[in-house]
Parts: sequence; C-alpha cells; structure tokens
Amino acid sequence: MSPLLMIFACGSPGPLSEGPSLATELDAVTRALTELGPRQVATPAEAEARRRVQVFFEEAGLEDVHLESFQFDAWRPGRATIEAGDQSFEVEALSPSPETNLSAPLALSTEDFAGGIVLMSSDTGDRAEHFFAATLGGAEALVRITEDVDYDGGPLVEVGHTLEGTQFPSAGVDAFTGRVLETHAGELATLTLEPVVKVDHTSFNVVGKISGSGEGTVYVVAHYDSWHTSESAFDNALGVAGQVILARQLARSRPPDREVVFLATSGEEQGLQGAFAYAAAHGDEIGSEDIVLTLDVIWSGEGAFRIHATRDELVELALEAAEEQGVVSVASGDPGIGSDHYPFVLQGAQAIWCLRQPDRHYHTTEDTLENLDMEEAAAAIRSQWTLLAALAGV
Repeated sequence: MSPLLMIFACGSPGPLSEGPSLATELDAVTRALTELGPRQVATPAEAEARRRVQVFFEEAGLEDVHLESFQFDAWRPGRATIEAGDQSFEVEALSPSPETNLSAPLALSTEDFAGGIVLMSSDTGDRAEHFFAATLGGAEALVRITEDVDYDGGPLVEVGHTLEGTQFPSAGVDAFTGRVLETHAGELATLTLEPVVKVDHTSFNVVGKISGSGEGTVYVVAHYDSWHTSESAFDNALGVAGQVILARQLARSRPPDREVVFLATSGEEQGLQGAFAYAAAHGDEIGSEDIVLTLDVIWSGEGAFRIHATRDELVELALEAAEEQGVVSVASGDPGIGSDHYPFVLQGAQAIWCLRQPDRHYHTTEDTLENLDMEEAAAAIRSQWTLLAALAGV
C-alpha cells in the first residue's frame, strides 16, 4: 500500500442510511431541486434552489452553515431562431453568444464557409473544437447539430458553451432540424439571438463544515445551478443530493481527522464562477494538504463510471471504493478543468472526480429524473461515502 493510502486507511466507515432506503433519500433531495425546473442563474429558481440547499445543510447537522456572495455577468439564452427558405426554427443559443441579427449563406463544414453560417455536426468534434474551427475558417456564426436522439427516437438539442468568454454567435439544433438546414446550404439564412444578460448579478455559494482535529481539509463540492433550459437532474441536482447524504452521514459519525467543508456552488455552468469566487476569498486556506471531492454528474443513465484524480494514489483509492460497492469503474486520468475542483487545483490542492459519462442526455433538455436509476445512483453514492470516509479519516 502506498504511503498516501496508508494515511487515508482507517478501517471501514459506518454504513450509509438507516430507515428509508438511500435511493429514496437521494430521490427526495434530487426532486426538491428538479421540481423547480431550470435553475438558471439570475432567476427565482436559482434563489429558491439556494434556499433549499441551505435548509438541507442545516438539517444535515453541518456546522456554521452560511452564504457567501459573489458577482458576475449572468447570461441566459432568451429567444433564438434561424430562418431558412420559407421556414423558421426555434434554436438554442449557446453561451455566451452575443445579441445577433445576421443574414448570411448557410455553409457545410466540408466546404469553404468563410463569411457564412457554418453547420457542424456533434459527431465531428466538441463545442470548443467547433468554435475554433468556425472562427479560424472565417465563419460569421456557428450552428451545431446534435446527432444523438433520445431512447424513443425523439430529438435532442445540446445546450452549453462554445467557449467561456467568447463573443461568437452560436446556436444548437437537433439532428432533424440540422438535416433540413443542410438542404439549404448555399442559400441565405437569418440567425437571430436575443440573450438576456444581467450585469453584476449576485449569486451565492452555500457553505457548511464538520470540524476535524488534524491537518488539511477535504472539500466536498457540488453545483446547484443548471443549464439554461433543462431541469438538470444528473447535472447536477443528483450531485447536490449526494452532497447532502454525505453531510448527514458524516455529522452522525465520530469527528473526522480532517476538517470537511461542504460547498454548494452556483454559476458553475457559466465558467465555475462560484468555485473561483470561493477559492479567491479563501486562498490563504487552500494548499497542498487539501483534497477536493467533486460531485458533478456522479451518475447518469448510461456511460462508464470514470475515476479522475490528480495523483495515482487517489485514483487507486477511488477504484477500490467503487469496487467495494459493486460499481464497475475505470481509471481516466487527470480531472482537467471541467468542474468546480479546478480553482482549488490551481492553488495546489489535490482532486478526485468520479462521474458517469458519456450520456446522450448530458446538457440537453432531456436531463430528467425519468432517465435516472436511483438504485444504481445509490451504489455510486455509497462508493463516494467510502472514499470520503477514507479521505477525512472517519
């Protein structure tokens, strides 16, 4: 056993959840957020989600539950359409597209698309790759076609960033709409985007903790905001539910060796705004002795359970925790920049991110409760508890 694993090894933690089944508890907390619909920043649903998370933290028995505010320019998609031929289609504006009323020829990505509105298929790259290809190729705008369809054959529309901080007109359409638009390649089309931007919007992180007796802190981080038009069940209402379950269990256990901070962020879907704000405000508290456990897309309807960590010893620890709970997992390298651990890693902390991907519903309007199996999700949460107990020294 490696020295790091020897530090974390502390016997078997107590079991999760007595009384109601863990799946039932997970479902209840997840549903408390998804029933609000989309929890977009700068909306009443975001504020209500924050209030509910604060109550959950207090009821879980966390210490010093409080809010920490931060400000940023909050973007919402508003109205978006594209007109081609004699048809008009509602589309999804990709964040953070600017206000746009553009008439230009539709163009295929396989042809010269300079000066046009280029159509690009999700099969040929991710959003960032398409952004770079479109801008470097001289396109005036990008329309990204989601090739996946739902289980019943219905259309899916991917929503999300082109690239954080960019100002390039971009929209997403389903595969069926994409096929229609492709038949109009070379013809004039009009793309209209009318986003809503609230300058200097104030959002809040919800923070609570369990005190520890030793060195270092474990941060358990999940975001409660959602993508713009989705109820976002697994990204990330389920992650917050897992966070609440872990907080309840830790509060019932003996005091941990390490302090554990539970951080529920907002603005994650607009460039990790809440996590960056927290890391900036607490920079002198974050360092190499600390570890971030990210709860983001902790389970979904399909895909592989992927273990990402900044150190091999942490990958090994997470793989063992998953195996103990019967969850088939795969080591998947560094956690990268895709979730709330990243600002902590920039300040020297270690990180573990266990998530199930790819799922066709990710960042679509079909990220809903009906596409989640809570019994399966409960096993993933049990593995997270085994992992947290080892990290915190319970």
